[in-house]
Amino acid sequence: ECLDICTGQFRAPTGGEALLIGIMTCLKAARGEDECDAERAASCFRGAFCNEVPDVIFAPAEGGQINYDTTGRNSVGRANCGGGGGQQVVVVPVGQRTNVRFTITAANYDTLIHLRADCDEADSEIACNDDGGVGTLSQLSAVLDPGIYYLYIDGFAGREGTGTLEIVF
Repeated sequence: ECLDICTGQFRAPTGGEALLIGIMTCLKAARGEDECDAERAASCFRGAFCNEVPDVIFAPAEGGQINYDTTGRNSVGRANCGGGGGQQVVVVPVGQRTNVRFTITAANYDTLIHLRADCDEADSEIACNDDGGVGTLSQLSAVLDPGIYYLYIDGFAGREGTGTLEIVF
């Protein structure tokens, strides 16, 4: 595991050039002459994203599917369209202005998703959706400028469960 952390494979972050340079600089400092300081290297992935829901998932740069579980997770409260269940945050780096679609394609509960420009600021909410997908599944689309965005996967009326998120750039 130490090698995975010190080579940057622990979370495989993707994002803007400044984010990637910062993480790589941190990892380089954690590598010693003969060994890796795994604890110091792991700190490269902590604290820079969300204080309220710190265990984030990084969206793949090319989009794709992400399996998640909100059961028993922290909640930062409700979004403009509802929520309040256990929440999973997906960090979404955008390198150039683009349309992004977020779709919950499968879930064992009634989902709700909301997108923020600042992870810990509820007032930075860009969009929120409860049942815009199939049945009680959620979907939202937004044209996003370059930056880092935070998709909260939540549940209607405090519900929690497992599911699959699809991101299309």
